[in-house]
Amino acid sequence: MNRKTVIKENYMFSKIFKNGRYASNYYITVYILRNYNKNAASKLGISVSPKNGCAVKRNRAKRVIREAFRILYDRLPPGYLIVVAGRKPCFERKNKMQSVLESMESAFIRLGLIKP
Repeated sequence: MNRKTVIKENYMFSKIFKNGRYASNYYITVYILRNYNKNAASKLGISVSPKNGCAVKRNRAKRVIREAFRILYDRLPPGYLIVVAGRKPCFERKNKMQSVLESMESAFIRLGLIKP
């Protein structure tokens, strides 16, 4: 992922949390909002809370979420702002990237971003 496909500004996160739709499951919660520029690349923001673990666990969760998004990126339509928030089970060491990938794919299907 390059710099153009990452959300870093706090006001963008707040806007997506406030106005977007969401789907939640065991590992993650996915928020989406249609971008004003419908032809722009879909952007990802990752939200992990310090109350779920130390820095090592949070960074591992971010790496796993980022990799799952990278795999699904080609199937996503352009023009969406996406925020993925890791839930408590996402921070456990025993979870695998494949389980987070399946959770993210099912959330995208429920939100209507990709076809089953």
